Amino acid sequence: MNTAGDDAERSDAEEWRMNTSCRDCRAGLEHCHGTIIRHWLHRSECTEEGCTSPELMPHAFVVDCDAVGCRCAEVDALAV
Repeated sequence: MNTAGDDAERSDAEEWRMNTSCRDCRAGLEHCHGTIIRHWLHRSECTEEGCTSPELMPHAFVVDCDAVGCRCAEVDALAV
């Protein structure tokens, strides 16, 4: 998710590339370019810095936490 402060930090070339290559950016749709990491034991998180609503905002990519080395699924399995 982009905020006004994030936009100010981007270079003009990066801003142009993002706005011309992403269909959702061009359409002005609310979205995030990050990947959602779904955890078994706590709230999902997003890889995009500044994304505050990983459950609510559309994301193109979603992975389970064990794919990135998180062990919370193993802890849950031991409790059963």
